[in-house]
Amino acid sequence: MTDRHEDEGPDPIVIRAAIPDDLPALASLLGTAFDEDPVAIWLTPNEERRGAVLQEFFGLIAREICLPQGLTYVTENLGAAALWEPPLGEWPLEPDIPESTWAEIIGPDAYARFSAFADVMDAQRPEKRHVYLSLIGSLPEYRGQGLASALLDAGLSRWDRQGMPTNLMSTNGDNLPFYESRGYEVIAEAVLPDGGPRLWDMWREPR
Repeated sequence: MTDRHEDEGPDPIVIRAAIPDDLPALASLLGTAFDEDPVAIWLTPNEERRGAVLQEFFGLIAREICLPQGLTYVTENLGAAALWEPPLGEWPLEPDIPESTWAEIIGPDAYARFSAFADVMDAQRPEKRHVYLSLIGSLPEYRGQGLASALLDAGLSRWDRQGMPTNLMSTNGDNLPFYESRGYEVIAEAVLPDGGPRLWDMWREPR
């Protein structure tokens, strides 16, 4: 699950690495940003519970998986964030989250769907060494200001300098042109079970 953004704007944007003190705001940001994402709706169809579930769910991902790797970036106003993952097998700190923790957060029914989603992502992930864009999103009130664009471009510039390919899984077809404009190409598609949404696996060679 990667995307939630609709940004373009003229103002300079300050980007920095996220720190532990950012975690509450980061969890709230991601939970809000993905509230209408097709996969989030499929995972948590109960609209009344979705906001709280997503905030706790993404808070766990940020705290236990992405932030410890040192590749989580936010805009200075905490209006947008991008969470990257190092190449497989090269993580500074390997996460260890029991299945029961995920199930407790999202509920047993949603956990079965989450497991199916994770299986699809694992099956689609390329074997070639790469950096993975796990999540990128912005708050609704900051969309149209170029925050997600700035975060993505800053990350890609870094990986280009290192000669590193990048991979992402788009959960919203409307965002494909945004990624394609940065050099990504769709390399595979999948449809989640039980009437679930479509996913697009995208790859970008370094420039």
